[in-house]
Amino acid sequence: DLISTLNTASKVDAERKRILSVYMTWREVPRNLFLRVREHLLHRWAACDGNDAFEHEIKNHLSPVLKKELCYHIYGQTLRAAPFLAWMHEACLKDLANLVETLYMSSGDIIFRVGQSNEAVYILDVGTVRLSLNDSLHVDTGPRLAAEAMSRFTTLAADAAE
Repeated sequence: DLISTLNTASKVDAERKRILSVYMTWREVPRNLFLRVREHLLHRWAACDGNDAFEHEIKNHLSPVLKKELCYHIYGQTLRAAPFLAWMHEACLKDLANLVETLYMSSGDIIFRVGQSNEAVYILDVGTVRLSLNDSLHVDTGPRLAAEAMSRFTTLAADAAE
């Protein structure tokens, strides 16, 4: 029933948090870093419910045709909604969906820097990003595009097929 399912899910979440806390204590992680790691993982766990690893395993065991169909089901809507891909035929989008991965980034994660060669296309699904060309704001990183808050991207990487 619904109540027991919710209780089970709550216990799983509590156990994940407990294990994370034990690990961070064992590694003597500073509190501010611990809190940032915890926030990122809690968001990721809530977004994926632990299914991301299972999804990866499933994809690796599917035939190429089934994998393509599943990937298109998962990422097709996002790809069709991207204006720069509107010209593509559905068959091409299915091939492209096979190369897509989901990427979760935290505040301050650098997506790319100005002048850096990039072999991936990022489609922001959820969250915000900041584009900064002001070196003084980011002394050690220089001009870059970075995640502003917890963000989820659909990533089309040239090396994803490998």
